[in-house]
Amino acid sequence: MVQDPSDIFEDILLTFAIEEPQFSLRSNIDTANGLTSDKAPFASVDPVKAYIDLLPHGEEPVVLTVAKDSQSLCTIMMLIDNREEVECIHNSGSQIILMSVQIASNLGLSYNPNIVLSMQSTNGTMDQSLGLAQNIPCTIGDITVYLQIHVLQFPAYDILLGCPFDVLT
Repeated sequence: MVQDPSDIFEDILLTFAIEEPQFSLRSNIDTANGLTSDKAPFASVDPVKAYIDLLPHGEEPVVLTVAKDSQSLCTIMMLIDNREEVECIHNSGSQIILMSVQIASNLGLSYNPNIVLSMQSTNGTMDQSLGLAQNIPCTIGDITVYLQIHVLQFPAYDILLGCPFDVLT
């Protein structure tokens, strides 16, 4: 029997319906656990628990695939400007490619101080790049790519390879 593709997810969507946040407030001043409405926590339903709870009695759940709670860093050794191999952290979540000013200085790279970015790190801190090192040859094995690298004063890494690196490779 061929299933109509327009309603293929109908049964699944009912199972994974997300409920609105639930909490009880008695008044603005006297609330549950002493919290006022502006500080009340929001509670949401765990979709996996909801799925398990809504299974008909005796029915076995399908195998669920969930993300790991952590993932190891991916590093790449790269020859920068035909001078030195540097260990780079690959992070496709970053929108740019970054290098520490110390590495840029050690390699004798120049950068344009007129091209700067204000950036917000994952931890919420704001930082401004020192400039942009343009068209820097970077080699992995026998593949050379020319990268536009923003230089930072005190990053927690030597080089961070973001999305532009993914596009080139």
